[in-house]
Amino acid sequence: MKIIRQITRESILSAIEKINENSELRSGRESTSYDLVINGERYPPILVLSEANKILGGQQLTLNDFGNSTKVAFDILEKLGFSVEKKSNFSEIVNKVNKVDLEIYFQLLKSIVNKFSLKKDDKRLVFSTKQQQLNFIIGQRYCLVLKNKNSKSEVGFITYKQINNLSSEFDGTPLAYYNISENFQDLERYNATIMKAIEQELTRTRSSGFLNNDDNDFRESIFKESAMPLSKESRKVWIEKTLVEGRNDREDGNYALGKMMWSPQKDKRGADIYSLMREVEKGDVIIHLTNNNAFTGVSRVRSKYKEGKGLKNTEWEGPAYLIELEGFVPIQPIDRRLILNDFYKQQLLTIKENNRVFYNSELNLNQGAYITECPVELCNIINAEYFKLTGESLPYIDQSVSMIHNLSFSINQFVDDLNNTGFFFNKSTVARFVSAMVSKPFVILTGLSGSGKTKLAQTFVTWICENRSQFCIVPVGADWTNREPLLGYPNALNPHEYVKPDSGVLDLIIKAGNQPDLPHFLILDEMNLSHVERYFADFLSVMESKEEIPLYAEGTVENGVPAKIRVPSNLFIIGTVNIDETTNMFSPKVLDRANTIEFRVTQEEMKSFLDNIKDINLGALNGKGAGMAKPFLDMAANKLFATADIDAINRALVQFFGELKKTGAEFGYRSATEIMRLIHQLTVVDNTLTTNQKIDIAIMQKLLPKLHGSRRKLCPVLESLGSFCISGEVKIIKDVLEKKDFDFNGANVLYPLSLEKIARMYNGAIDNGFASFAEA
Repeated sequence: MKIIRQITRESILSAIEKINENSELRSGRESTSYDLVINGERYPPILVLSEANKILGGQQLTLNDFGNSTKVAFDILEKLGFSVEKKSNFSEIVNKVNKVDLEIYFQLLKSIVNKFSLKKDDKRLVFSTKQQQLNFIIGQRYCLVLKNKNSKSEVGFITYKQINNLSSEFDGTPLAYYNISENFQDLERYNATIMKAIEQELTRTRSSGFLNNDDNDFRESIFKESAMPLSKESRKVWIEKTLVEGRNDREDGNYALGKMMWSPQKDKRGADIYSLMREVEKGDVIIHLTNNNAFTGVSRVRSKYKEGKGLKNTEWEGPAYLIELEGFVPIQPIDRRLILNDFYKQQLLTIKENNRVFYNSELNLNQGAYITECPVELCNIINAEYFKLTGESLPYIDQSVSMIHNLSFSINQFVDDLNNTGFFFNKSTVARFVSAMVSKPFVILTGLSGSGKTKLAQTFVTWICENRSQFCIVPVGADWTNREPLLGYPNALNPHEYVKPDSGVLDLIIKAGNQPDLPHFLILDEMNLSHVERYFADFLSVMESKEEIPLYAEGTVENGVPAKIRVPSNLFIIGTVNIDETTNMFSPKVLDRANTIEFRVTQEEMKSFLDNIKDINLGALNGKGAGMAKPFLDMAANKLFATADIDAINRALVQFFGELKKTGAEFGYRSATEIMRLIHQLTVVDNTLTTNQKIDIAIMQKLLPKLHGSRRKLCPVLESLGSFCISGEVKIIKDVLEKKDFDFNGANVLYPLSLEKIARMYNGAIDNGFASFAEA
């Protein structure tokens, strides 16, 4: 065996660069079972190790040089922070099968999962891609198979039959019989007996012996929010803009909406303005925009266009293009104003540059445009708005695992999923939490012990992450006096070794850097059990400078840990805080760099909780929102600021700035910028919030946390700040701050969250001679 050099992370990255520059290196070196995955690209693991070894002055390597053990080879890569994944035939098979047949197959699989409440980790089920076909197996029985044979799709399925009781073979047990058909309508025709056979197999099966054949990509595609994987030659989506109201031919008969699309071959001038009709293919999807008002239905194309005549007694009696449709599904109307508005304007104009769409530069309807393109970006906007209305994707528009990230982030979906699993959080708190994270990736959760701070963080990361490796929950120790529990340290006894922390934080940071398209989360529980500035100083510094954190002197360590690390933009840090005699206070430096959210429980919330107590099932949230990870990251990358009601926002901020300055707690340019970003992100996450509600949240999370001091210093300022939070003539001390039963949700209260907090801080200062945000 050849000598394997001390392979480093840098040598691996250099090898990748070399392979990218010279694709011939792959020739004869492709892996049959595993890939090294970096930034979404796949490489043969042994080839990469071989090239890295050569870069370090060694020889070319083969698997034989690792003792014919892939584990030995892959351990080297994984210790350096890289990911090795098993190959999947899934995508290759999907791209070969007829897309309409594929959709029917996946819809049936999805209905089986829903009908029998099957879970992703069910060991009775196997999703195999053996024999270059999709095999859904229960126990030992192939229940539903899809394969491509001689360029045609075939489906195999089991049905339930009772053997004649006069047969000598009869033992009282119903048997399932396997059928092969090229007619996919048979799946619908035999649906009842297929379901009965499936139920029988599930009932009598405990575990499958074929689990080693399971294809994770296939399984994942079934249990994601969206089940239908689109092939590379994906269906196109089109928009038909048509008038229906008052037209008998469009309301009924063979030419009705959803049954036929038809247009002249040329306009009255002889111009070929209907050329897109010739590009529509069988299996494409049509979204119907009716009466210039709303999207009201979705159909599929049954066959490519035919040339014929238009309908008599209409203005289109001459030569026409006719396209038959099928599967029309009426939908809850999506008003076009939900799509054509300032919120989407920049995105819509970018889409328009490269596509023939149904709107113009002013976001008005394109007159004369009958059938127009609906590229993925536009389809996602329409689908996102429909999702907000219904909690579902448009018919026939489900995205694959690789495309589902194009869905819009939905705070309502997360709240619904929380409620369905037994957790209780009001939407306002969740919206504040998510908005805070995407405005700045450092959030502090403080407040009443047991009010759900850690649970909200835990449920969100469980929901949005594909797997457990994307987050770490680390309890902070009271003995943390430096950064070692988070970042590790160079081994003083062995200068060539860097000791990683047991917490897994360093590995998480490295992994986040290698997977920029996935969010990663670090949850620091009981963050103030130790002085934050002692163990977290490096993080606080690079949050603003964007510099790297040095770990050791370059060139001294050889065990794969980089000499410097950058905290990537897809790493979100959440700290939970309880204030009592065992904890430490935060300094203004820490609070200034975070969004601070206070958790309190109102009487109404407690009553609602007690009325609806049920078992909590955290596992039901696993990966359920993973399809929204990409739009979550897109929101975080959005650097736009609030523009709506900017004058009202500015007036409020300047007013608070002037009063806070009196105690030395005024905010700087950075905080002002972050406040504007927070207000913008609140609009994106929950567009039902009013301007005053967003200002209230910004005051509560970014301004009040820095307030602390003696009664003499604080009370006059709190009185003034309280008066800013309420309209009308009131005696702020007597009528509000000292009034025990004051209604903070009254009609004259502008900023209820802030006013209630100010009142608690005021009374704390009066009673104790001192007050701070965390202790009030």
